[in-house]
Amino acid sequence: MAVKSGKQKDVATPRLRLRKAHQKSRKGCRNCKLRRVKCNEVQPSCHQCTVYGVLCNYDPDTPDLQMAREMEDPAVISADATTMLELTREDRHQLISFEKSGTLVTIATVHHKEVLQLACLNPYLMHAILAIGAMHNRHRGTPAPRGPSSFESYHVSQCAALLSRKLSQALRAEDRDPLWMTSTLLGIISTSSIPCLTPEEAWPLKSSDTSDLEWLRMAEGKMAVWRLVDPLRPNSLFRYMADEYTQIATLQYNSVLVPGHQSVLYSCAYAFTTAR
Repeated sequence: MAVKSGKQKDVATPRLRLRKAHQKSRKGCRNCKLRRVKCNEVQPSCHQCTVYGVLCNYDPDTPDLQMAREMEDPAVISADATTMLELTREDRHQLISFEKSGTLVTIATVHHKEVLQLACLNPYLMHAILAIGAMHNRHRGTPAPRGPSSFESYHVSQCAALLSRKLSQALRAEDRDPLWMTSTLLGIISTSSIPCLTPEEAWPLKSSDTSDLEWLRMAEGKMAVWRLVDPLRPNSLFRYMADEYTQIATLQYNSVLVPGHQSVLYSCAYAFTTAR
């Protein structure tokens, strides 16, 4: 018989771990089975699916791992061949406001659905719509005039950049209506965004500056787009506005003949910025 030395230790006999018997449930949702997690089998939506953000699919007609956010809060996407814009919650709020609060009605005699369809296909137009919708809400919702928000400034800059890139390319027939709509919105934003909060800060009451008549350059740019796209052509979205455009042109021509017409233009622009 072997003798143990003092330095030797007894080797413990390994014990067998017995696995606790349990009955495997087959009533869980398919999502949990696919993800290999334990389903608590609560219906209509189990805990795991709620936390993971997917629609629980006990129902065989519900797709596997379908994101719940896409069903409850669908994203609006504006995209063309080179650019994609997915609208945030704030973007969607301004888009609804543009459609429902009368912003578009005050701009053009066109159907809002057609304009929004164009915006979903042309991100530069979508940026312009978001900017002018936010500007309209700002003028209506504040007790005193204040400058453009960062939201407005961002979408105006993005619109201008994408529009410039678009105009540098060969244009297609379907580009004409969104180009004119975008030019119209940018023109309104330019003429109604006087960088001042009081009449004394605006031209011609203040000292003159080279930037005072920047909005006239925008008008020249709009005329260039007008000649390019011909908004009154037979198949145009704006063909029904021929009479309105004629009246606008007549008023603009007559304003040049009236002494002091610059002050009138200033007063109208300032009144628009303070309207609510």
